[in-house]
Amino acid sequence: MEEAQDEVQYVETEIATLSSANLGGYAYAGAFNTEGANLVKMVFACEDESTLKTIRIEGGNTAWFKDGAVVDMEGNPISGDTPLAGLEIVVDLAASGIDTADWIHVHTGDFDGTVTAGAFSATVYKMVKISQYDAIMAGLTQ
Repeated sequence: MEEAQDEVQYVETEIATLSSANLGGYAYAGAFNTEGANLVKMVFACEDESTLKTIRIEGGNTAWFKDGAVVDMEGNPISGDTPLAGLEIVVDLAASGIDTADWIHVHTGDFDGTVTAGAFSATVYKMVKISQYDAIMAGLTQ
């Protein structure tokens, strides 16, 4: 019989709201700073059939969803064909090759002269393990 592992719990803190208008070509969606946290949750809102295909994340390196370079917290590639409407994903920035020491930028469009992502918005949350969060808060109160 296998022993059940304790479920890791996280503190989620909203750090940014990204948005992109459906202008055609390239669009800058915004930036955020995780202050070193490797995990971010992105909650998308979109009113058309747009996908992650043309969205990329930059921070030291560039990771495109279309290439499978952006991975989730289990290490699985997040498909660029994933629809944006109602999408909630957790991205492991470090495993995706993104440097979390500085600002992280999100861009959309213009990888092949077209845009497949229409107008969208996304709320971004940094995720920190509760055990790490408690240690950080204890250090602040000493």
